[in-house]
Amino acid sequence: MKHAMVMGLLCLLSTVRGDMVLWDYPLTEEPPGWIVRSYAWTFTPEGMNCFFYGSSWNSYSDKGNADVDTDTLIVPPGTDSLELSVQQVYDAYSNIGGGVGAFIQLWTYENGWVSLWSLSGEQIVTDPVNLTINSISPGEQLVFRFRGYGSAGGGSGCSFGLDWTLSNLVLTAHGDIQALEPSTWAGIKTLKY
Repeated sequence: MKHAMVMGLLCLLSTVRGDMVLWDYPLTEEPPGWIVRSYAWTFTPEGMNCFFYGSSWNSYSDKGNADVDTDTLIVPPGTDSLELSVQQVYDAYSNIGGGVGAFIQLWTYENGWVSLWSLSGEQIVTDPVNLTINSISPGEQLVFRFRGYGSAGGGSGCSFGLDWTLSNLVLTAHGDIQALEPSTWAGIKTLKY
């Protein structure tokens, strides 16, 4: 009798093809566990904003990176890919040899930091960023980095400016996810010992 009950419970469990939302952040405030590594990043009602600029004169040249790192994510069992979606407004300028841009990077123990997406140069972009990450394994630890950068170049009068806002970030896991069917709990309640 016990064997039949256990087999019945196992039959109620099923592996289904599905999606699991891991993160859903409006980015109007700092998500738990994230690390802001630069004064250039702030959280506003519009989203997470990187605003910085620099210039050069004589032999001095402003340059640098502005980073935000996410909390460490452990890839859930059954996951075969991740999808990162985030709204953005990128507005940048540079002149006379200056450089400016933005990156989204991924860190893993195996590969270190790898660039997933980038924009550079003087432009205005409002298209959302949609990335699919296939080279992951369940149990793997990941960190995402959002990086703004700029360099004023050499010579007097070089400058750059970056205003990059990110909002409505969603990270979704895709794969074969172990789940309980809705009938499972009803089935468990009706079992007699």
